[in-house]
Amino acid sequence: MKPISATSLKDKIVETLQQEIFVGNIKDGEELAQEEISTKLGVSRMPVREAFLQLESLGVLERLPNRHVRVIGITAQHVHQVFSMLAAIEIELATQLLKAQPHSQSVQHAFEGYRASVPQQGAQKGIEKENSFHLQISYALKNQQLSQLHAKQRGGFFGFCLTHLSLDWKLMLSNNTDIYNAFMDENVVALQIAIRRYYMDIAQLAVKENHFE
Repeated sequence: MKPISATSLKDKIVETLQQEIFVGNIKDGEELAQEEISTKLGVSRMPVREAFLQLESLGVLERLPNRHVRVIGITAQHVHQVFSMLAAIEIELATQLLKAQPHSQSVQHAFEGYRASVPQQGAQKGIEKENSFHLQISYALKNQQLSQLHAKQRGGFFGFCLTHLSLDWKLMLSNNTDIYNAFMDENVVALQIAIRRYYMDIAQLAVKENHFE
């Protein structure tokens, strides 16, 4: 790990450690100490402690009695379990939204913004617009607790995958179009299939590119 600058220390430490864990440079079960990490990164212990706390809340680290933390690493089984859960959450949210707003204009506008962004503004802008499209499914329900849950679950390892994997943007657009069309057609079965396929395609790519076992 390379030393980092003093700007937004805690967030940078979180990002650095997440990436090291997600790509397998820091192994599952490995113990980390604040002193060790602060020395390696060239920062004080306080922002490292804050980063550890945030990574604990994300389920990436586990607190130990000796004030160290243990890494909860990524395995192929872990990826498929997490992404299956994400699919199940979003399927339920979309089903609830269909009952409340069968033709939600906010979902329609979010999808149109995403579809327009991919070929014109590149992958990074596409990620932002794609995330907005999916999160609009929960936002449109006007239930803050569900919205926060949805947003949190699409962060963490899934958010890392969106920004670091070699995604096939044509496939991503196709999968998201299937989700949108099923929603607008009020076809619950097709919606369930499309959402699950979207998450499982990304899960398979994550396992393949990162060589998870």
